Amino acid sequence: MHACAAAGAGFLIAVLWFDLMFDVQTRKHSGDTIPAEVLASISAYYRRVTIEAYPMNRAIAGGMVIRPHLVSDFIDVGTLPDWRRYVRARGSIVTDLDGVVFQNHSAYFAPFWDDEDIAIDENVTALRAWAEQGAQLIFMTARPEAWRQKTERALNALGLTPHALIMGCNHGRRFLVNDHAATNPYPSAVAVSVERNSANLADYLKDWL
Repeated sequence: MHACAAAGAGFLIAVLWFDLMFDVQTRKHSGDTIPAEVLASISAYYRRVTIEAYPMNRAIAGGMVIRPHLVSDFIDVGTLPDWRRYVRARGSIVTDLDGVVFQNHSAYFAPFWDDEDIAIDENVTALRAWAEQGAQLIFMTARPEAWRQKTERALNALGLTPHALIMGCNHGRRFLVNDHAATNPYPSAVAVSVERNSANLADYLKDWL
């Protein structure tokens, strides 16, 4: 009985909210005729909240049981397509350092890890732009932990702030694995293999970010 009452109350609250949005847009217009642009706006709003807005559309169809929940730092990005675009720009970019961000350095051949890091400017510019859009930068490198401070200084000097810097990775293939769902659709993981020291990282990821 309580569940049925909660479902009914939730549905009524949703209807009242939708009606409030209707009233806000029409109260400035008197008479029996509402401007076409206002009707179009109301129609678009109702379509958004009842059809396009996942999971609101499913909640309405299922009776909409609403329970209060305290939230903070809430960001309303809009519909599910809007959410996907929002998430897409804020992905996690996991990239190697030597040969992608810096000209390749090595423990055994010049230039060595002890030498000055030489940036691949085009790739650095692309990474900075993606970070400004909200992407997280995660750097992986075969450089040992002893080179962390030197590497962090070089990244900071380029305006690159790592979300994480993973040192001591094996020199070999790397695999990126992620799950996918309606809110993060397939493919939820993308992997690219760029030629060492090439300056075209942006070309590989332009269709994904």
